[in-house]
Amino acid sequence: MSKHEKPTLYIFAGPNGAGKSSMYEILEKTDPAFANTKLVNPDVYGQRLANKEGAKNVNELSPERREAVYVKAGKIAVTERKKLLENGKSFAIETTASSKGLFRFIDTAKEHGYTINLKYVTLASSDLHVQRVHSRVQQGGHSVAEDDIVRRYDKAKKLLPIVLAKADRAELYDNSNERLLVLSKDQNKIKVAPTAELAGWSKERVRALFNDMQKEAPDLELDGGRSLRP
Repeated sequence: MSKHEKPTLYIFAGPNGAGKSSMYEILEKTDPAFANTKLVNPDVYGQRLANKEGAKNVNELSPERREAVYVKAGKIAVTERKKLLENGKSFAIETTASSKGLFRFIDTAKEHGYTINLKYVTLASSDLHVQRVHSRVQQGGHSVAEDDIVRRYDKAKKLLPIVLAKADRAELYDNSNERLLVLSKDQNKIKVAPTAELAGWSKERVRALFNDMQKEAPDLELDGGRSLRP
């Protein structure tokens, strides 16, 4: 990054099991922008802490130790984020985007001169998110309580228009069958992807999302792409 280039906060967002980590891993290998971009991910810190206690992953810990590890991992992530912001370094985070605390963090990053680049991944239903997490656990990944998955999915769905509106650049993907682009955003321009309908997003559904985004950012406008007219 040059001296005059603004740092970037990359946000990999979406409910549990959406495929955020997989997307980051692909971009880390294929996109030069991520080659030296630190990922701040509490799940990674939790895994390392569990390993230090002799466990393969957090699932092998007792409920009490697991909770303690989650809390400590979260504190490590907060400290890392603060340090990177203060130093003006580009970095990436993972989040379920199910809390308004994310909005406060985005606002803080903007105050520090950051450009917000959002990669949002979602699935067709909370049931599918639950299934994906169960599959991940069978492959040795970390577990998430089913009630938490459903709760976060519902909250993330409601907050989706706001986080999209707050980002300077954004891409929304549906990963239900294969990861397909639904729409992209560059500043105040929204472009609907040709693959949106193939991803299960009807014109009416995309229009409703766009209208909700405009409530947060009235200057948003469609820039070509697929027509949203009935």
